[in-house]
Amino acid sequence: MKRPILILLVAVLSLPILSCRKGDATLSTLNVIVSPFVLTDETMPETKSLTAMERIDAVLYNSNSQPIARIHQARSTEGNSFGMLSFPNLTAGQYTLVILGHNSTDTMTIISPTRALFANNTIKDCFLRTQTITVGGQSTQNLTLALNRVVTRFVVVATDAVPTGVSKLRVIFSEGGTELNPTTTFAANSGGRSVTYNIASRVGQSNLTVGTNLFPTSASMTASIDIQALDDSETVLFSHNLPSVALQPNHCVTARGDLFGTNASLTITLDTAWVYDTIAW
Repeated sequence: MKRPILILLVAVLSLPILSCRKGDATLSTLNVIVSPFVLTDETMPETKSLTAMERIDAVLYNSNSQPIARIHQARSTEGNSFGMLSFPNLTAGQYTLVILGHNSTDTMTIISPTRALFANNTIKDCFLRTQTITVGGQSTQNLTLALNRVVTRFVVVATDAVPTGVSKLRVIFSEGGTELNPTTTFAANSGGRSVTYNIASRVGQSNLTVGTNLFPTSASMTASIDIQALDDSETVLFSHNLPSVALQPNHCVTARGDLFGTNASLTITLDTAWVYDTIAW
């Protein structure tokens, strides 16, 4: 079951009479305050407060899906103002507000209400709210919105030692996407994802752990996952295939066990920091 993290988003129109007239049109100011989370799932320690997010990216669109204002906030520069958003000079009408909170050191580019992505094909832990807002006159409107995690996560834990000659680990997903559709809350593209990790420094060490985020294409996406150990020339030395893995938003699935060698064996479980599931390798 999806466990939302609740964020109090208070939108105040024309505070307190922060309005002016431009010709015959009344202009209003929309203030959005992102206050600390109200938790519904104590098993997710990284989302206990606003400190889980390093950046907030927000775009306000008019009824024609044209961007009216963009706000990019970084905790490191905003200080106590982090999470306080203001959209001044709005005429009466209907707007769509897209807010993304994430822990990336870069901004997440919101291209449109149906497309957003991280830089360099990366996918960080992120939370989303897309909300339709009606602005009218000098009225005051308070909103309490839920920001939900929109990524799924897959973690590999190799309990056996990384053998000599292995320098990379590759994880290949048959389904999922690298871009987000803020309107549907699922992936904006499909075709899966391939991520390669450099692990040469871990030769001889056990408990190698790598984690990969993905935007699922639906609330009940199933994917085939290949885990490959490679040498410097990217020749596959060891490989495992999981033919049918359920990857859902707000779920983290972990494959744990011996990864290297002909007798390798892994068990897949749901990470205890997120929601719980168990499937057999």
